[in-house]
Amino acid sequence: MAMHARSTITSDDSRLRITRWEFAKDGARTGPHTHEFDYIVVPITGGRLSVEREAETPIELVQVAGVSYLGQAGTSHDVVNLSRGLVVFVEVELKSAGEGVRDSSAVS
Repeated sequence: MAMHARSTITSDDSRLRITRWEFAKDGARTGPHTHEFDYIVVPITGGRLSVEREAETPIELVQVAGVSYLGQAGTSHDVVNLSRGLVVFVEVELKSAGEGVRDSSAVS
């Protein structure tokens, strides 16, 4: 039986949903899911994860503590802990990307 990662919604309003994800040990997984909104991931501990998409070869992702990255709405995957210990990250879903929100990589 697969061990599931623990998710805790820490804030949820009309603009944002913030979820803390904890993968207690190697093999813990989110379960297959599709992201409804664009999102930002902020790794707390860092660690190695496998991103598994249907009918595709899994991709290894190395999170670095404090180094955030963006994800897109419509992304479908299962995320699995490959680290030997605890992996924690915070996911911020952007329900409504108001006027002031933009990708810093697009700024020249």
